[in-house]
Amino acid sequence: MQKRWQIHEPLIEEQLAQKNAIIEKIKCPDMIAEMLIRKGLTELDEINSFFHPDLQNVHDPFIFKDMKVAVERIIRAIKDQELITIYGDYDVDGTTSTSLLYLGLRKIGAIVDFYIPHRMIDGYGLSLSGVDQIIDKGSKLIISVDCGINAIEEVQQINEQGIDIIVTDHHNPKEVLPDAYAIINPKMEDSNYPFKDLAGVGVAYKLLVAVYTSMDMDTTSLIDKYVDLVALGTIAD
Repeated sequence: MQKRWQIHEPLIEEQLAQKNAIIEKIKCPDMIAEMLIRKGLTELDEINSFFHPDLQNVHDPFIFKDMKVAVERIIRAIKDQELITIYGDYDVDGTTSTSLLYLGLRKIGAIVDFYIPHRMIDGYGLSLSGVDQIIDKGSKLIISVDCGINAIEEVQQINEQGIDIIVTDHHNPKEVLPDAYAIINPKMEDSNYPFKDLAGVGVAYKLLVAVYTSMDMDTTSLIDKYVDLVALGTIAD
């Protein structure tokens, strides 16, 4: 297998000056200072936040364009006791995303099922065979996690059956988007969410926080219960 290396260009004169300033301010090795520069972190408060993150400083989930619409549909499904199916993926990000939403929604009274595609049979992402199985079980709402942003045909099939689908994903969308009930993806061209590099489980977590917030549920319990899943899926992806 041919290896592809991505090698950064050397720092320019302005960046070298910034690097030296960082070394002086925080007394760090040269390599650490260069890493911070390449991440765009040059101000002391930004650097402190990077090294000492605080969960209280996370972004509001409702910054996502379709978050309000998605949350309202999920709450309606919970109140009407409709079957919700979490459609996941077979990698660590996909399985932790699935577990997170399954456990979090079930805890607040939702009727929840999940589907993890078979790597060899279904392939990656939403598949027509997987969608057929979900339809047969009588699901009224599907929530995709870590997949779905480019599943045009599969989402169309779901719509034709009178089922709503909320797509949560973090992969790059193509020019044509699926006709989903709602799409939550930080990489959408019109997304205002400040951090574009959330893993799939990070997007799923944002959705769960938004649901709990809208139902006046305690969101601090989400951190205690599920931050390990968020961390695992994020690091593995």
